[in-house]
Amino acid sequence: AEQALLSLPNDYSSTGNQQYPLFIFLHGRGESASNSGGNLSAVTAYGAYGAASNPAGYVNPKDSQTYKFIVLAPQFAGDWSTSGQQLDYIVQWMVGHYRVNTNRIYITGLSAGSSGTLEYTAHLGPFSVGSYTPMYPPAAIVPMSMASQPSQQDIFTTIADNVHVWAIGGSNEPQGVSTNVYVNGAGPVGSGWTCTGGVMC
Repeated sequence: AEQALLSLPNDYSSTGNQQYPLFIFLHGRGESASNSGGNLSAVTAYGAYGAASNPAGYVNPKDSQTYKFIVLAPQFAGDWSTSGQQLDYIVQWMVGHYRVNTNRIYITGLSAGSSGTLEYTAHLGPFSVGSYTPMYPPAAIVPMSMASQPSQQDIFTTIADNVHVWAIGGSNEPQGVSTNVYVNGAGPVGSGWTCTGGVMC
């Protein structure tokens, strides 16, 4: 069974029926339970969970409004990361147990976690085998340094539901290079993809 870190907004218990955006972070292979000795705090190693899990929320400088999130970081029990289909079950569970705004679900993943993030968004089963339709499509995803899987070379071409995607990968690390390959393989600039920055174009 997977375990997880969960952060709720500091006013969650006093806001009645108010719904909150859900932010999910999927860790990389090294932070899985089998590779970290079951150390749940390993999922915080690269900062995405810690940066997002501020119960007081964040002030958006654009509109000066404070935004608060329900933040979840599951830890995969094996030696990879949560798959897209497993993530579907997790999201459904969260919606059933917490006041999630289902129009504002945001998912990010690092390395192996990027694979699960993209599988979920592309309606693909683990390692891109088979297909399914998640009950709650995300509003946006941020796959970071996606781990290379040969069967996922065309995964960006199957992104569904008009989801906003910001793919991040460094040019000096293998997973960053593979992210670049996936983005470029999805289509050149002018075919619906917008590239910014040298490594992604």
